[in-house]
Amino acid sequence: MRTTTSYRDISERSHSDLEGLIGQLATRHLQRHLSRFPAELIRLSATLDRSGHRSLYRASLRLGLPSTMLAADCQSPGLRNALEHSFVELERQLERHLLHLRHEDDWRRKERRAGLRQFKAALTDRTDAERALFGELVRSLLPELKRFVQRELAYLQARGDLAPGDPDLYEVIDEVASAGVREPDAASAQA
Repeated sequence: MRTTTSYRDISERSHSDLEGLIGQLATRHLQRHLSRFPAELIRLSATLDRSGHRSLYRASLRLGLPSTMLAADCQSPGLRNALEHSFVELERQLERHLLHLRHEDDWRRKERRAGLRQFKAALTDRTDAERALFGELVRSLLPELKRFVQRELAYLQARGDLAPGDPDLYEVIDEVASAGVREPDAASAQA
């Protein structure tokens, strides 16, 4: 990996220490993920800046890969904190990009379909009285579950961990219900 660092309003005495810190953080957060790419095609560019008011530091990172460019930017009162947060964000983006390259989002959809098939099969194995009791119990909890799932999906979408509408609210509720049908004894023991 080729690394370049540029500085704005940061003393020259600290440049070598900061480059060492960038190397350590890159090794800790990115190295295990970057082993999949040829080293000569990976470029990390860091821009470290001190604001005009001298109260905030900004760390901007750009990671160039053969298939994409990832970027992270963070401000903090301390330069070390700004760098750490930028590397954490860059690692999160890199993990998501690798999942996309491996088409794992497609695998998850197939797993959900298989789970729903199991759910339907489990429902046909139950007696009418068991199904009615389960439906009665679940119906009373659905409004709370729906609000909770909506909040969690909105949070994950705002954070960038989920694409809008994937998974759907009702897919998640179906998964929860199918888990209750598959393992009713475990669900009642936890309650």
